[in-house]
Amino acid sequence: MDTDPLVILVEPARVMREVLKADLEEEFLCRVEVQDRVTNLRKAVVEEKPALIVLDIETPGAQRFIMDIKDDPDTTAIPVIGANLSEHKSCQVAEAAGYDACFKENLSDLKSLAGKYLSERPIHQNRAV
Repeated sequence: MDTDPLVILVEPARVMREVLKADLEEEFLCRVEVQDRVTNLRKAVVEEKPALIVLDIETPGAQRFIMDIKDDPDTTAIPVIGANLSEHKSCQVAEAAGYDACFKENLSDLKSLAGKYLSERPIHQNRAV
């Protein structure tokens, strides 16, 4: 059985997806499932119960996705880190929109935030033993 925590990463830019995935897997020994859009993301979150979601806030549908999972008692506790904040958006705006935290494409900030959330959550609560 795979006991590594699952991180779902949604990033439309292919190169950035690859960099973030490799960094997270190496730093935290976690499985990273990557997507380039929010299509079918809700289903994956409900079925897999990831330990963390890293979501580019500029991804079409991201705001609706955040509202949906934060309104659902089964998924509300899953932390979501907002990525790729433009100079027009602040962390306060992202957090008011439902993100648990945010970073501006700085990998050390992502590692710090991911480490906080990955160390706080039980690994794969939904998996049978």
